[in-house]
Amino acid sequence: MRLPHTVRLTPLHYATPEYYEGVSGYRRIIKPEESWRGKRVFVQFDGAAHIAQVYLNGALICEHRCGYTAFRAELTDALDWAGENILAVRLDSTENAAIPPFGFVIDYLTYGGLYREAWLDVRSENYIEDVFVTTPQRPPSPPRSEPPPRRAACSLRSRIWPGACLRRARARRAP
Repeated sequence: MRLPHTVRLTPLHYATPEYYEGVSGYRRIIKPEESWRGKRVFVQFDGAAHIAQVYLNGALICEHRCGYTAFRAELTDALDWAGENILAVRLDSTENAAIPPFGFVIDYLTYGGLYREAWLDVRSENYIEDVFVTTPQRPPSPPRSEPPPRRAACSLRSRIWPGACLRRARARRAP
């Protein structure tokens, strides 16, 4: 089966909740590669409707409760490095008032299944996950009739020590 995927085809001009609600599942065999040793292994989901439970070799790895936000699960510690691993995803796409956008107030179909991409993501043991850049507050500029001058690219300096978090990052705006 290729992803993205919807668990049930719906008619073009008519659909009832029975067409898109339900519980579905996916399975995939994973054989860890030798090049993964010493690294961290994740599975990334860009869209899984709507309550997703991710299992590896029968053990629950994580649960995600929203069909519209991406998430990932780390598989590293649960992998059987000597053999095959069964990655399974259980998706509950039934109406649930506690899971957005349900509550019988939507005017569009909420397809079930893995409706966006999913992939394995193998990373170094230490990596940068999120970077946020902030700038100092400046007073508003007066209105201009000419376009603002073009700016050159900025640079980022950082030092990373093995086994440690990002200690210091400094962005500098080019003149």
